[in-house]
Amino acid sequence: MPTEIPKSTRGFASMDEIRHREIAAKGGRAAHEKGSAHEFTSPEAKKAAKRGHELRAAHEFTRAEAIIAGRLGAKARAASRQVAALAKQELASVKPVAMVASPVT
Repeated sequence: MPTEIPKSTRGFASMDEIRHREIAAKGGRAAHEKGSAHEFTSPEAKKAAKRGHELRAAHEFTRAEAIIAGRLGAKARAASRQVAALAKQELASVKPVAMVASPVT
């Protein structure tokens, strides 16, 4: 079982989803009160979505590309696990060295 990396207790990313929403809601309310908030109309939203699709912001994989990417990912993961296992074996074979205090002069 892999050991879990302790999460930081600092910063926005460490907060739970409820806290994220509270902060975002405060920002939204403040922007509306200030008058700087923008609300999309239906035609504006449609135009923005169409533009995003035309720009093809996200790469769409073909079936062949997806197969190749999956294989490469699986091979990389297997190699990473092999390296970790070898490192664990190497650490297990190392014997502790007794520390001898040197005289203070």
